[in-house]
Formats: sequence, C-alpha cells, structure tokens
Amino acid sequence: GEEADCSGGGLESTGSSGGTNALKQALQFSSCFESGNLRYVALATQENEYHCVLSSDTNSKGHVQWYYFGVRNTRKHATARFKIVNFSKAASLYEHGMRPIVYSTAAHKAKNGRPLDNWVPGGD
Repeated sequence: GEEADCSGGGLESTGSSGGTNALKQALQFSSCFESGNLRYVALATQENEYHCVLSSDTNSKGHVQWYYFGVRNTRKHATARFKIVNFSKAASLYEHGMRPIVYSTAAHKAKNGRPLDNWVPGGD
C-alpha cells in the first residue's frame, strides 16, 4: 500500500500489474480533506477488490469505527469492492443490514440537485 500524502492530492491503488495502462485505469483514493481517515489502500488478489486501512479514531486507543474517503477514476457499470481490513469493533450494524452511504458527484451533476439529495445507500 501507499501512505497518504496530501501534498499530491491523494492515493492511487497499488498492487496492480500491467504497466502504464493499468495505472490509467486504477481507482484513485483520497482522504485529504477534513475528517478523511484513509491511511492506505492495496489492491487485493480478487478482481476489483481494494483493501483499505484506516487511521485510528481520534482520542481512542487505536479503535476504528468509521470511515470517510473519496474515490475517483471510476468506470460506469464497473463494480469495486472495498474491504476495510482494520475495523476494530466487535459487533457492527453492518452485520444487521446497514449499508454505507455514498455520494456521487456525477449523479449530482446529472440531477442538478442539492448536495444532500445525492447521498444514497450503496454497497451490497
């Protein structure tokens, strides 16, 4: 993986092979904004699966209970799976059907709506 460096605008996924063409198609991750907590990302062995490692929650003893990061260079109709590998809570509401909330700037532009209209449940 690659450590977060906010001077360059974010992180690119790592671990892909295939040279320059693969890098052009790679998702770009960023947490270089207030409350962003993505430390680094590694491309997993399964296709389009990304292992995300988060920074510990502030004022905790290394716990990780939330996440906030951006992803660019997505492809229409392509599926990506994000696996947060260092969640440290014993029980989670995700086990009971909760899904992440996703904001799409493309959907915002297409709908020309208010910013809050474009936060929708995502994931499976």
